[in-house]
Amino acid sequence: MPAFAYLSVIHPEAALDFYGRAFGGEVVNRTASRSGEVVYAEVVFEGDARVLIGIAGDHPLRPAAMHGQGAVYLYTADLDGLVARAVFAGARLVRPAAEESWGDRVAVLEDPDGNRWFWAESVARDGRKKR
Repeated sequence: MPAFAYLSVIHPEAALDFYGRAFGGEVVNRTASRSGEVVYAEVVFEGDARVLIGIAGDHPLRPAAMHGQGAVYLYTADLDGLVARAVFAGARLVRPAAEESWGDRVAVLEDPDGNRWFWAESVARDGRKKR
């Protein structure tokens, strides 16, 4: 069975807009309350990476008790381009892209809700990007 990251957000519509502008996310499912407020959504990134979001705060359907405690690790084919686009869209760069010992080049970004996004691209042992 697949497992998906589930992040808390304060303003779901704003978060979904941000995920699209910053990370190229596409909303594939959303559920609204009777008042029309989004309480749950599924967002797909770069192929089939799927992240679920839910409303934070005192809402009974919130996925977590605290704002900004979520994190997700995703891969991209163009880490530098994604980081530039995300920072331009309002993400906070927590850590610039750096090559890690396990063979990924990773940058850490924070969304407006305080969730951390670890974006990575695979790097071959000789320092070139893997295809």
